[in-house]
Amino acid sequence: DSGGAITRMRWSFPWLARLGLFRYYFERGGEIDFERLPARAHSETAAFWSTPRFHESVLDEFGRFDEIFLQARQLGPLGDLPLAVVTADTKSAAWRRLQNELAGLSTQQTHVTIPGASHSSLVFDPEHAQHTTAVIVAMIEAVRGSAPPQPSQ
Repeated sequence: DSGGAITRMRWSFPWLARLGLFRYYFERGGEIDFERLPARAHSETAAFWSTPRFHESVLDEFGRFDEIFLQARQLGPLGDLPLAVVTADTKSAAWRRLQNELAGLSTQQTHVTIPGASHSSLVFDPEHAQHTTAVIVAMIEAVRGSAPPQPSQ
């Protein structure tokens, strides 16, 4: 699959960025995940995604997945600590189960699955980002006012 190929090639991305290939790609109209952003946000995102620093940070994150997942598996119950889980719409039953388990860590939780969303569209698609933002705002309000988290949808 192409996603697996990209993951295997990702180690070369900082070097490709140093050569200006990502900048060239975006200047020629290439898109990845953020084509629906407003013009200024789009150009700022393309500029950042064209830097070696961006790709090095992604590699660093990928290199820490084992540690991140180990920490997540060791996470215990959160009691009544407010918790919001936003889930991209996925066909993966295993991922849905994990997201449900995560939401179940708190007795004061909200779990929202955004229909048609992907991992990146939760941030980059205006409609999906609006839902994501509503969940975050509801959580902030719940923490400040001790109200149970109830995102508007």
